[in-house]
Amino acid sequence: MFRKIWNGFLDILFPRICINCRHYLGAENASSLLCSDCFGSVQTFRVIFRTDRGGKFLALGPYENDVLRTTIHFLKYRSASGAMKPIRIWMGQYLTDLNVRSWIGRETLVAPVPLHPARLRKRGFNQAQLIAEVLSEELDLALDTKGLKRIRNTGAQMEIKDRDKRKTNVRGCFSADREKFSGKSILLVDDVYTSGATIKEAATALRQAGAKEVNTFVLAKVN
Repeated sequence: MFRKIWNGFLDILFPRICINCRHYLGAENASSLLCSDCFGSVQTFRVIFRTDRGGKFLALGPYENDVLRTTIHFLKYRSASGAMKPIRIWMGQYLTDLNVRSWIGRETLVAPVPLHPARLRKRGFNQAQLIAEVLSEELDLALDTKGLKRIRNTGAQMEIKDRDKRKTNVRGCFSADREKFSGKSILLVDDVYTSGATIKEAATALRQAGAKEVNTFVLAKVN
């Protein structure tokens, strides 16, 4: 009873609002970041894209969707645990809609795009790893978070607008463990696909380590 009264008091002093539309979250949405309208406005892609090397490219939705973009920003810069709640639901529905479980190889290894150790210490977590953890659980696949490493601190790609400079910025910044990846099919995971420079460079490192196939999953793809 005391907890209920206390929570009600806090709600008066610090009312929860939707991180997207800024409207008040009623009692039914009190534990959420998004109101029902915003949560339901995320329309996922209904197609499987292809990479330039023939691999499958899975993108949950367009980065241009305000709610998806806002939630990803919240994940990276404010509350990972809070943002992963709606993201997990969207991912589960997306994987079901595209029937991914039916065609993904059972021996596929899920690998997140890593942060450089210096950046990881500053942020405290790798958002790509959180997404990869959900993906491995949803698809019942093994997860590897150590074999792919970022060996050069490249800074944030989002701050670089020129496509060629993006490629140069990440060139040679990854290394991959041959013992872990040789002969394996890999599902490479990141949060956002913009120019594709980071994903392509990570995939190159995996192939150089002997990976036989590299597919990709991202939360959002810039159109």
